[in-house]
Amino acid sequence: MLPMTTCLARLGSRFSLQFDPVRRHVLYGAVGLFHQTESQLLVELRDAAGVSQAFPFAGDRPGFDLLQQRQTLTRLALDGHSLRTGAKVEMEVVAPFLPGDLRLSLAPLYLLRVKVEPSPSLRWTGPDKDAARRGTLRVALDVPGVAVETGEVVTLSYDTVIQHSRTTGEGGIDQVSDGTARGVAEDVAHCQGQVAPIDGPWRATDGGFELDYDLSDGPVEGWLALTGWFADKCFEGHHAAGPLRYATLFGGIDEVLAMARDERARILAAADFVDGLITGSSLPKSLQDLIAFSFHSFLSCTLWADLADRDWFSVWEGSCWYNSTVDVEYNDAPFFFGLWPELMELIFCEWESHQRPAEAGTWLEHDMGAGWTCNGQSYHHPMEVEENSNWLLMLYAHGEWWGKPELYARFEGINRNLVEYLLWADTTGNGFPDQGTANTIDDATPAVQYGRDQVYLGVKRLAALYAAARMAETIEDFDLAERCHAEVTKAVDTLQAGWLGDHYPVCLDKTTTGLLDAWSHQPLPYDELPGWDAYSLYTTNGLLYLLMVDDLPNGLDRDLLRLDAISAYQASLTEYGCTHSSADPEHLWVSMNLWRDQAASYLGEDLFGTSERYWSMQVAANAGCEAKCFVDTSYSNNLCFYPRGIASLGAVWAAVGLTVRAAEKVITIDPPSRCRVPILTHVDWAGLRAPWLEAEPGEDGLAWTIENEDLLDGWEVVARIDEE
Repeated sequence: MLPMTTCLARLGSRFSLQFDPVRRHVLYGAVGLFHQTESQLLVELRDAAGVSQAFPFAGDRPGFDLLQQRQTLTRLALDGHSLRTGAKVEMEVVAPFLPGDLRLSLAPLYLLRVKVEPSPSLRWTGPDKDAARRGTLRVALDVPGVAVETGEVVTLSYDTVIQHSRTTGEGGIDQVSDGTARGVAEDVAHCQGQVAPIDGPWRATDGGFELDYDLSDGPVEGWLALTGWFADKCFEGHHAAGPLRYATLFGGIDEVLAMARDERARILAAADFVDGLITGSSLPKSLQDLIAFSFHSFLSCTLWADLADRDWFSVWEGSCWYNSTVDVEYNDAPFFFGLWPELMELIFCEWESHQRPAEAGTWLEHDMGAGWTCNGQSYHHPMEVEENSNWLLMLYAHGEWWGKPELYARFEGINRNLVEYLLWADTTGNGFPDQGTANTIDDATPAVQYGRDQVYLGVKRLAALYAAARMAETIEDFDLAERCHAEVTKAVDTLQAGWLGDHYPVCLDKTTTGLLDAWSHQPLPYDELPGWDAYSLYTTNGLLYLLMVDDLPNGLDRDLLRLDAISAYQASLTEYGCTHSSADPEHLWVSMNLWRDQAASYLGEDLFGTSERYWSMQVAANAGCEAKCFVDTSYSNNLCFYPRGIASLGAVWAAVGLTVRAAEKVITIDPPSRCRVPILTHVDWAGLRAPWLEAEPGEDGLAWTIENEDLLDGWEVVARIDEE
């Protein structure tokens, strides 16, 4: 991989590291994203002849002759080759992670491995014949403005101001929020950090650690731990304050270091297993790289706190800071569906308290607050139809995927409230919403963003009402189910009537009479909405969750949906992916492309090769003048350090067209092409075992095998063609 800016991060614990080889530094800090300090991580080779070379995180020190970079779900690795010293240096940083294991996954800890060994030739050039072949490898962390104590362990102490202009929860130009600012949380985090040797022939020296090497004696390897810590009550949600969750799992930073020393073998075994779930799959290498890269941008945005013994989990919207934005979590949720479902349920419980009364029912707030505060929506306008629909679709898919229909009764009240609003939002009676239709695609053309009778929101609303009907049937609320089904039928008929021969349009109403710009609230300056009939990226956006649980509404034509996806792909493809619509040559969101690719796979079309384009966009945004980590948007927008890229994880099951019906204990598969993937719903995380499915369509039907099939005991795996 081309050396480029990336990050490693901890689940919910904020302690993230941003590695920037272009600007030659590391962003360091226990409080994490947007609260870090430009620092130097010195991993430097010094040979006996005085030659010095370092990895590109140490300021202006000379670099290696060849540098390679790799990233997986738990690791960042760099190899430096030195012709001048005849040595190869490996640097590997491990970010522990294992679903379900709180101590391992939340510990504010990284393991750093370094290794020195003889270097092979580069191309046809061998090492310098006069190379000393022996010397010292030095590791040190230099963070400006911190107090440092050196000894057997290097300890850093510093304060970080938590308060930020976006942490007040006061809303924006429309003051959507209830106006309640931070009231009880602390605004300063008293932080600690450590650099400590845990294995190898280290000696402490001048604020760092060194190990000697002699290439004639073979490789030399050493391990260190990087730890961070703050236990202040800096997070505030619903007017209660608390520390991060990891502070309740460890007695202090020394316990974190003890874990690194005592459990290193277990941490590495878990890392090998988790990494292999992606690297052992048949997904394209560019998609594997994108999953690993975006995974850490997602983790860097997560915040897991303890509020009066109540778990709180939320996800920042990257550069926008908003907490658990509903439309962003809609695309982030593959993390929960694939790795940690319990966290999705925490977010459902939090969202339940973020409803607003409306003409009928309620609408769900766009976000819960911003930064270190969750006291009310901070975004400046609601997205009523979209967010209500997102909730219903996620809840239904979660309940079916994991076999938890009891959640439908638990959330009966909010489900009914949100449904009543969605039913009210169609005032024309055609099954498509015309009220509350501003949406998340905030850099799109007016037709895509707030046109009337949008196909995007029309399909998402009908899918959500169908999901609501299915949940209502489960709890025997047949009256509500019947009302929802009736509206779905109208919406499907309206959608089908709008078919334009090879695609569905962006919106069905091309008039602008009475239509206001969602930002300026002014009338549009034209009579016919430009791009209303364009090819759209978003037709299937609301259907993916229903496809995952094999429950598409009757009347939706899978063949037409597939043709629409292919036609729109061909009409809107650019260097880095597909734009919002064919009428918009500039604006694209990678996460929405990933979402479309997964829906297309369920419909029988393999578009995963397009990941080459998405990955190229990340390289372009991180290997030169920018340092954005996961970037969702093209250069005309700035959605960076963004969590939404973890939508890529959904390719693990979409590639095989895998559907889960937990109540029936049935898994259905329907891959558009040959694939090998783990079945993440049945992984034995504690035992580090996963069932692997390998499938290949052919003229004689679908052939497949399952490795570790005992993990599917009691479940049936069938091919969709056999069910039909």
